[in-house]
Amino acid sequence: MGVLTPKWKAVLDFIREYIEANGYAPSYEEIQAHFGFHSVATVHKYVHRLVREGFLRRQKGKHRGIELIEPMMVEEGEHRVINPEDVTYLPLMGRIAAGMPIEKIVESEYVPVPKFLVGRRRAFLLEVHGDSMVEDHILDGDLIIVEDRQRAEPGEIVVAEVDGEVTLKRLKMQNGSVILMPSNPNYPPIVVPADAIRIHGVLIGLFRRFV
Repeated sequence: MGVLTPKWKAVLDFIREYIEANGYAPSYEEIQAHFGFHSVATVHKYVHRLVREGFLRRQKGKHRGIELIEPMMVEEGEHRVINPEDVTYLPLMGRIAAGMPIEKIVESEYVPVPKFLVGRRRAFLLEVHGDSMVEDHILDGDLIIVEDRQRAEPGEIVVAEVDGEVTLKRLKMQNGSVILMPSNPNYPPIVVPADAIRIHGVLIGLFRRFV
């Protein structure tokens, strides 16, 4: 299943809420009217993308022939269906370095995530670049789930901003200074005064592709 920008997510949410309220899908004209699109062709473009990314299915020759596709997950070698209510969409906010600090957080698109990984916490996703956290099993290309909060306890893995750049490290405090610790001996710790760091969030989980 693919990722969604806020605009694509808004169209999917409207279709889902319409089906839940009425028991059938909205027509293309109703989607056009709701969002104020200039033509039905724009709706076709949105629906085509949502079909291609695995969120919708079209039934040929059927009026209001749009169906939601329930997300799938693998558990103990067998597929089981997750209800849409068990999935939340988290913003993929950009890339973060598990090496030297790199670019700041910029919201871009949404990714479906099982709710049990997040609970009631406000969270977002980041894509990891680099290998400075490999001994904590955080690898280049992983998507990490980050709880959105500005305070962290020593020992937690944090998304921290230093001098306008954002990095992923384990938080340590010592003699009034903050130490951002890598988990790879090839990288040095980052030591800064306590008032020179801004915490953006705390690591609570991750996703990984094997292919």
